[in-house]
Amino acid sequence: MDLASELRSTSDMFLDRLDLLRELEEKKRRMSPGTSGFADLAAQIQGLAAQLLDASERQSDIADASDEAVAGGDMPIALTPVKDIPPPRDVQTVLGEWRDAERRLGLTAAGSAEAEAAQSEVMRLRTEYRQSLDQAVKRTKDGHGAR
Repeated sequence: MDLASELRSTSDMFLDRLDLLRELEEKKRRMSPGTSGFADLAAQIQGLAAQLLDASERQSDIADASDEAVAGGDMPIALTPVKDIPPPRDVQTVLGEWRDAERRLGLTAAGSAEAEAAQSEVMRLRTEYRQSLDQAVKRTKDGHGAR
């Protein structure tokens, strides 16, 4: 996954967790200490706060890697703001396009320009599918959805 996509995913996860943290903290504020569930809610909030700290450290690592990539000429200086980086596409959408591209490839004459274009699209979609699937698995594991 490229740095921009990873930063977008990490930022989305951070905002999702921050929203959930605020929601849980507001719920806890309406409770009296010592009541049923108060300690459990406090523990959930503590866990989310730890996840936010981890995510902020990951974002810092990605930012450092981006700085190094720009300095090394591996990335353009004028980067897209994180909010404008497209989120990963839905796994099912990418899989459907990949299957369509595979079918088109199968219908083209070997060595033709159409076959080369279809093969290129198959490879691009295969890579995107793997990245989308990895992100979907990570989001599921981390307990948040896409933004």
